[in-house]
Amino acid sequence: FGGGNGGGKTFTLKMIPQLPEYRSTPGCQSVLFAESNPKLEMAGGLVDKCKLYYSQAYPRGIEGFRHTPVKRWSFPVKGGGASTVDLFFVGEAGQWDGLEAAVICIDQIEQVTEKQAWSVFGRNRSGTGVRCRIFATANPPETDLNAGPGKDHWLTKTLVKGGWIGNDGFPDPAMEGVVRYFSRDPDSGELVFADTSAELEAAGLLPLDQQTGKAIPPKSMTFIGALVGDHP
Repeated sequence: FGGGNGGGKTFTLKMIPQLPEYRSTPGCQSVLFAESNPKLEMAGGLVDKCKLYYSQAYPRGIEGFRHTPVKRWSFPVKGGGASTVDLFFVGEAGQWDGLEAAVICIDQIEQVTEKQAWSVFGRNRSGTGVRCRIFATANPPETDLNAGPGKDHWLTKTLVKGGWIGNDGFPDPAMEGVVRYFSRDPDSGELVFADTSAELEAAGLLPLDQQTGKAIPPKSMTFIGALVGDHP
């Protein structure tokens, strides 16, 4: 979900764990990631904004938040138990290998390396039965602070390959919200996109379940653009 500043990207991320399917499921874990600890802790950052909004949703206000040992909001669930929302920064690739989160949200993913991103993506799992989903927001990537739009940035390449961003660097309006399926080419390691999972299976691009021998269903992806004028 991305584009210019002011489109409501970060606000959207904060609201996703509050959707009934997650908020009302005992044991459901969600994680909101910032790119770095300063982005997480700074004035007006994720911690401050979550205090502002989540304290309105928690029965006893700010008491729903604890700062140590983990920055975590816990929301009581009717019938017992709780759902949680943790606030972290992405950090080094591999440090989240034991994490299980039904919802993973990454704010300003263009500031995260490809290795960091896929390391976090792989932790999207849950035994609670809810849909496991990943959400990320982005501004147009830059190669470095002194360069223009980063056409060689891994995020740009991914969105271009999926068809959502044109070669001119701008979103294709006809592709907004179009869901596509992807896998990795076992030889090159590059992402391959298709309109259906059957296309990927027919091309032999889906790994097989070692027990059943059947193709493992691929993940899907979409992109939604946002500019300040889109924000109500």
